[in-house]
Amino acid sequence: MGRIETLRFFGSGENEPDPTDRRGAPRHDLERAVKVFQPRTGRYLAGRTINASDTGFLLELAAPDPEADAPFIEDEGLRVLVSWDNNVLLHAADSTEARVVRIDGPGRVAVTQVDAAGALAAA
Repeated sequence: MGRIETLRFFGSGENEPDPTDRRGAPRHDLERAVKVFQPRTGRYLAGRTINASDTGFLLELAAPDPEADAPFIEDEGLRVLVSWDNNVLLHAADSTEARVVRIDGPGRVAVTQVDAAGALAAA
């Protein structure tokens, strides 16, 4: 699993994947509570997963500061804690290092796992 090349682009042509689709693995709907630690601000943000793949997650998070110009920065490192069993308490064992690969508004971010243990394997 240890791959990080989730932003591969494919050539265009017949019978080839859509070149605008940057997914490195198929996504599956998965809604779980998350906490995200943002080292740049020193804050934890509450949110939820929208979907997951073997390489990462699409997350919906409370924006750290609605007035901020850039609540998230592309390629920013984050620590993502996922409530796999719907527990209220999250443990360090439930966390993974990740980095932001796409920002879809102030609170929606796509992240790829740095340690790539497999988001779906844990689900």
